[in-house]
Amino acid sequence: MTGSHSVSLCHVSVMTFDEATGSRIEYHDMLRGTGATAPDRISSGPMVAEVKNMVISEESNNESAMSKRHWTFVGAIVGLCLIVYGQTIFFGFITYDDPEYSYANEYIRNGLSLESLRWAVSLDTTTSHSNWIPLTFLSLMMDAELFGNRAAGYHLTNVVLHVGNSLLLFFVFCRMTGRQTESAIVACLFAVHPLHVESVAWVTERKDVLSTFLGFATLLYYVRWVQTRIRWNYVVALVTFLLSLLAKQTLVTLPFLLLLLDLWPLCRFTGKSATVTMLPPKTKMLEGGEDIMVADNRATTRGMDWSVVAGRLLEKVPFLTLSMLFSATVYIAQRDAMDSMNSVSATSRIANAGIAVVLYVKRTVWPAGLGMHYPHPAENVSLEAACLCWLLIAVVSIVAVLQVRRRPWLAVGWFWFLGTLIPVIGLVQVGDQQMADRYMYVPQTGLVLAIVWTVWSHASTNRWPARRVKLLWTTVVFALSCTAILQTALWRDSRLLYEHTLEHTQNNAKVLHLMATLLSERGQWEESVMYFERAVGHDFQNPTLAASFGATLAQAGRHEEARRMLLRAIELQPDHVNARTDLASLEEMRGNLDAALEHVRAALLLDSDSPDLNVWIARLLMQQGEFSEAEQILRHSVGRVPTHAQSWAYLGFVLLETDRRAEAIKCFEISIRNDPTDDLARSGLLQARAEDR
Repeated sequence: MTGSHSVSLCHVSVMTFDEATGSRIEYHDMLRGTGATAPDRISSGPMVAEVKNMVISEESNNESAMSKRHWTFVGAIVGLCLIVYGQTIFFGFITYDDPEYSYANEYIRNGLSLESLRWAVSLDTTTSHSNWIPLTFLSLMMDAELFGNRAAGYHLTNVVLHVGNSLLLFFVFCRMTGRQTESAIVACLFAVHPLHVESVAWVTERKDVLSTFLGFATLLYYVRWVQTRIRWNYVVALVTFLLSLLAKQTLVTLPFLLLLLDLWPLCRFTGKSATVTMLPPKTKMLEGGEDIMVADNRATTRGMDWSVVAGRLLEKVPFLTLSMLFSATVYIAQRDAMDSMNSVSATSRIANAGIAVVLYVKRTVWPAGLGMHYPHPAENVSLEAACLCWLLIAVVSIVAVLQVRRRPWLAVGWFWFLGTLIPVIGLVQVGDQQMADRYMYVPQTGLVLAIVWTVWSHASTNRWPARRVKLLWTTVVFALSCTAILQTALWRDSRLLYEHTLEHTQNNAKVLHLMATLLSERGQWEESVMYFERAVGHDFQNPTLAASFGATLAQAGRHEEARRMLLRAIELQPDHVNARTDLASLEEMRGNLDAALEHVRAALLLDSDSPDLNVWIARLLMQQGEFSEAEQILRHSVGRVPTHAQSWAYLGFVLLETDRRAEAIKCFEISIRNDPTDDLARSGLLQARAEDR
């Protein structure tokens, strides 16, 4: 600068946007000289032109550097996801729930057909799956259409969605805060944290990764709307939120999350334009050549303008309306699952919720001993431990609120965690789990946000060497990645996963049941019985467990024990269809046709639409020579389900036994038309034609 225009120390600030990320960037420079005492005194002249040129040059250099860094971070996030989860494309399905969400579900197995689409959007799925998740079912049908019954395709889609979620999180935080490095750390921790393995490696949890993808897209378009005020972005945000709820209703508290982001980092409660509240720390070179972290300023939030707050609340009304509608849908869909745990008192549910919150925080920091199911303690929950946990939650919440002006990310992160965890924390108990890793897929981001920004702020304030900060986060990401790789590997085989879970949990009747059933399906009867005995020891009041145990005992040849266990299941649940049919099979095997017939008739009363039960009754009656009653039952069956091949086949045999060969031949032919692979009908047809000659 020329001598005639020298100035004293002054601070020039320029706000711009990074086109690659849409992030706000604020550049600062210090002009030294003598004369003027404040930047607002610099109004015109050659000095101003020189300042502008300097700022433009610095802006150009920074944009180029940030763009390169941006794509480096994107590549790192994608690479980490693939390193951890790429192995899943070689995995099969897990026996727990995966069959119902893939090859064993005829609607999903058949791909995108009109009938499947009707089923996906119908409320019938709320009965069979305790969820109304039509968009998730459609995505699974698309997988079936593209990959058939190959598990690799289903796993690949989950991995792609998780990669998308990690990148969206990076883009959202970049755009909100203008700070690429911290945003990249948050995204990398999301990408590799072991608590997220269950959501990605388990095909059944497609609903988790899909709903989150659409939820994070909602955040991105909401932030774009806040920064640009283009209404189309608001509309897209609302549509993606609707789609997220159609995939799974986990994010019903998203309107609350949007308000938190309005507080920080969008700073929309002050009545002034949103600015980044904490500028990126600069690095300064020490004499020894070492970079240190230097904070540009303190993070602050101005006093709230309550008229502005009211306006921000009104903006959320459409989102809140959708949340309320889908919350009602969740209640309807999960009534049966809620009823299954209605014996758990409100006191125990509240106590367990407090303990679960603390355990989630602990496993975020130290993710060891993870499993695929943690049994609910029910009335055995420790009230003393629960009180301590709730006290700790209250203390952290108070501290976060008190620090909201100086460190707003603490309040936003902590209440992001609590707010998005509320629907699954167990205050309204659904299922028999105490907690679940998959429930932390979105809530954990709040904790990570608070930790990352706090560490970065501390490093800036205390002038840590930048090299030390980078080494710290590189070590953390590396350690979590290694742990996540090992945790993911457990999902390659059902038995391996169940054994690991049993090793790290106690009194886990559900996983013991799963292991016993798996061994039974593999024909390992005696080992299966051992696991069933352990499971029943922990949960003797479970009719489904008792029925499964009875069926396995029958297959192992321990008929009397099987009979007692099946009767126990019926005693616990008189309308248990499978227990009655298994007992009927056992009685028929032992030659007790009357007892078998009694149990099949009882099962038919519970499932009157089943043509298979009608055929079974008719077959037992035929063995007793009751052809007239058998014919009556079979004619009723074919009248209700004309396409049921076995009903026509057995009706043919009844007619054949009563010397009505011509009618019998017609029945066998109809059976074969309905099922060309029906060997029973073919043998009956050959017999009828031979006798006719």
